[in-house]
Amino acid sequence: MKEKPLSRVLTAMEKETLQKRKKLLDDAKAFAKQKKKEMTEKAEKDNEVLFQIEKKNITREMRRAEENIREEHLLGIVKAREAFTDKIWNSAKKRFISMPKRKTEYKKFMKRILSRVEDHKSYVVYIRKEDSIFYKNARPAKISGGVIFRTTDGKIEIDYSLDGIVQRNEAAAKATINEVLFT
Repeated sequence: MKEKPLSRVLTAMEKETLQKRKKLLDDAKAFAKQKKKEMTEKAEKDNEVLFQIEKKNITREMRRAEENIREEHLLGIVKAREAFTDKIWNSAKKRFISMPKRKTEYKKFMKRILSRVEDHKSYVVYIRKEDSIFYKNARPAKISGGVIFRTTDGKIEIDYSLDGIVQRNEAAAKATINEVLFT
């Protein structure tokens, strides 16, 4: 019979241990539930902050992409204008340099140039071989037409060659073409 009081003591201790264990588990569950709720709320807030940051980043990237597209479009327009201007300039240049083929026009041009320099004796005159009819004492030059005057000491040169005229007037001519076409 002595066993019964011991078993009752053990049973009471087991019950108390089970109750403490149950209380500890309930407290742990309550704590975990509270922590889960807090972490969920924090995660939602963090997600909203991250979402807003990412939204700003995406908006910024979209603006940057739109600006790049606009810049590329404008650059394309500028390049097209330049190409068109170059095409017109090259056509005009080709026509000007081919002036010797238009005999009457070229003859007037050469007479006008040669009359600009009054004292030919103080200059060495350079022209194409084909143009020797315009000035007998000229030296041959590898130019497409026109005249080059150079002082005998070589310090001063006056270039009225078709090539020189084209070269000196290219920038101004292109500016004029642009002004006429695009304004």
